[in-house]
Amino acid sequence: MNEFPEVDVYITEEGEIGFANIVENVLKIRNQEKIRSSISAKPVDSCIVRNKDGNYQFSNTSERIRNLEDIPSPYLTRLMDKFFDGQLDPIIQTSRGCPFKCTYCVDGSHLVNKVNRYNLERIKKELEYIAQHVPDKITTLGISDLNFGMHKGDLEICDAIIEIQKRYNYPHIVGAATGKNSKERIIETIKRLSGSLVLTLSVQSMDKQVLNNIKRDNISEKDIIDLAPTIKNSGLQTKAEVILGLPGDNYEAHTYTLKTLLDAEIDEILVFSCMLLPGSELYPHEERKKWNLKSKHRILPRDFAKLSNGKIILETEEVVVGTEQMTFDEYVKLRVFNFILRVTSTDKVYSPLKKFLKEQNIKLFDLVEMMLKNIENAPDSIKDICKAYRRSTIDELWDSAEELIANYQQESEYKKLLDGRAGINVLYHYQALVMVSCMKEWTEYIFATLKDLLNKKQQFNEAQSRQFNDIVNYSLGISFNPLGKNRMSINPKYEFNYNITEWLNNNAKLSLSSFKFSSNEEIEFRFTEDQFNTIQNRLAQFDDNIISISKALFTGTIIPSHFFWRNPFIVDKYNEKKSQQDLSQLK
Repeated sequence: MNEFPEVDVYITEEGEIGFANIVENVLKIRNQEKIRSSISAKPVDSCIVRNKDGNYQFSNTSERIRNLEDIPSPYLTRLMDKFFDGQLDPIIQTSRGCPFKCTYCVDGSHLVNKVNRYNLERIKKELEYIAQHVPDKITTLGISDLNFGMHKGDLEICDAIIEIQKRYNYPHIVGAATGKNSKERIIETIKRLSGSLVLTLSVQSMDKQVLNNIKRDNISEKDIIDLAPTIKNSGLQTKAEVILGLPGDNYEAHTYTLKTLLDAEIDEILVFSCMLLPGSELYPHEERKKWNLKSKHRILPRDFAKLSNGKIILETEEVVVGTEQMTFDEYVKLRVFNFILRVTSTDKVYSPLKKFLKEQNIKLFDLVEMMLKNIENAPDSIKDICKAYRRSTIDELWDSAEELIANYQQESEYKKLLDGRAGINVLYHYQALVMVSCMKEWTEYIFATLKDLLNKKQQFNEAQSRQFNDIVNYSLGISFNPLGKNRMSINPKYEFNYNITEWLNNNAKLSLSSFKFSSNEEIEFRFTEDQFNTIQNRLAQFDDNIISISKALFTGTIIPSHFFWRNPFIVDKYNEKKSQQDLSQLK
C-alpha cells in the first residue's frame, strides 16, 4: 500500500469475507460521493483500510473461512454460465490450504496450514452441472487443490468423476497438482481415474541441502519419485517439476537433480525459475541477503493490455537469476540446457532413443550435454533456435519492475508485446517453434550426436546399424508434421527390420535384437481421429500464430503430450495391393 497510494483497501487472505464486508458497507451508504470517506472512516473486518490521514486501520485480517459451505457455489448459482463458451476449461476447487511450509510459496504461511474441505454433495452437484453445460469440444477439467490425492475424501471425488464420465463422456482429462505425501492414497487415486488424471510430481530439487533450506524436509522426495511406475502403468506420462535458483542452489545441485530424475526414467522435466513472491517467507530483504539471492524482473507471459485511456499496463514477476554459488552465466547456461533436454526427452517421440541409450549404457544427460557443447555443428535451424532462446532468456530480464513498465509505455515497444517479440513464455514459445518448423532437423541432430558418442565407444556391426536406423526412422515417423493443417492426409512410411513398438511395450529386459521381424515390415505413422479432434479443438480456441500455438499447447493446458504425436501401424501389404488394383480398374 506504500508502493501504490491509489489503493484505499487491501483485502487479506482468501478474499470472500473482506470483499463481502466492503460491499455490505457500500450498500448501506447509498451515496456514491460518500463511499470513499465512509469506508476509510473505520476498520473493516478482514481488510486493511487507509484512512483520510494516510494511516492504516485493520481488524481480523488473518481470519479464514472455516466452513467452506458458507461460500455459494459460482456454478450452482449460474454465475459461470457465460464462461461455457468453448474457449475456457472449467476448473473446480475441492479444498483450501496446504500443510507444508515451503519458503518460496505463499501457501507455506502458517496462516493457511490447516486444510478445509468442501462438502462432497456440493462437489457432486458442481460436477453434474459442469458436465451438463460444457460444450462438446471442451474435454478437460481442472482441480485447483494444492495437494489432490493426498486426502481420503479425494478418493470419493474420484468416484464422483467416474460416475460423471459414464453418464456424460466428460471429462476425458483431469488436471491436478499431486499431493506431496500419502503415496499409497495417491496411487489409488491414479488407478481409480484409470488414465484420465494428469499428475505432476513436484520435487523442486533432489539436493538435500537445498530442500532443507526451503523447509521441504518433511516431504519425502523418494515417495514422490516412487509414484512414477504407477503413473506409467496407468498409461500416463510422468512429469516432474523443478525450480532453478532456490536458496543454496548451484550448477552441481541442479544438474544432480536432473540426473536423478532422468535415472528414475521420468518422461518430462519442467524447470521453472524461482519466483520471489510477495507474502512468501523468501520474499523479504533479510531472507534474500541471508541466501545472497540475485534477482531480475520480467513480464508475466502475455500479461499486458492497453486501457481505454491509452495507458499500457502489465504484470511483472521477480525471479532469482543467481545465488551465492551460482553465477548469472551459469543460470543462463542451465536454462539453455534445460530447453534442449525438454525437447530431446519428449515422450513418445524419443522413447526408443531413451531405451536404446539404456541398452548402450549411455546417459541421456551426457547426450544433451554434448548437443549443447557441439551446437555450432547443428543444422542452421537448430543452431538459430538455441541462440534465439538464449538471447530471449537474457533480454526478458530487467533490473527493476519500474524500468520495465516505463519502457513498454512507448508505442514501438508495446508493439513488440503484440507481435510476440517480447512478453512471451520463452520455453513454451521455442518448444512450439521446434514442433512447427524443425522437428525433423532436431531428431536428425540428436541421432548425429549420438552416433558420434557411439563411435567413440565402439564400432557398430551391421545388425546394430540396422537397429540404429530403425530407431531414427521410428522417431522421424512419430514426430512427422505434428501441427500442420494437412497432417491427417500425409502419413509417412518407413521399412523396418525390428518391431520397435513391441520392444518399447515389453517390460522384460530384452534387447532390440530379440524383436526382429521375420521379414521386413512397412509401417505407416498416422494420427487417430480422437487425437486430431482434441488438438484441433484446443487450437481453435486461439489465433493461428506461433504465440497462440505455444499458449494453446503448453500454457495451463492439461492435454497429455502423447496426443501430439503419431501412432505406428503396420501396412497390410495384401490389402494395399488389392486396393491399388481396384483403383486401377476404376480408372
